[in-house]
Amino acid sequence: MKFILLTIIRFYWFIKPNNRKPKCIFRKSCSCYVYDIISDKGVLKGLAAFYFRYKIADMVMKFLKAQQQERYKFYYNQALFWNKKRSQRK
Repeated sequence: MKFILLTIIRFYWFIKPNNRKPKCIFRKSCSCYVYDIISDKGVLKGLAAFYFRYKIADMVMKFLKAQQQERYKFYYNQALFWNKKRSQRK
């Protein structure tokens, strides 16, 4: 099982384009981290590490997306406010 998972990760590294910008929020990519954990500590610890990293990354991405949406709402409301003020001046 360990050999199969390590081979899948190596295959992923082989087919992943190198010129694409990484979207991982961690300094060490998730696949590299999981590869190291599986190699050193075994399959169960590696799968637990993958689940934990995936869960944290998903939570952070949802938070950042919500922050971005709030920022857009703020700018949109500001634009409406200033447009309304301009139209009242005329």
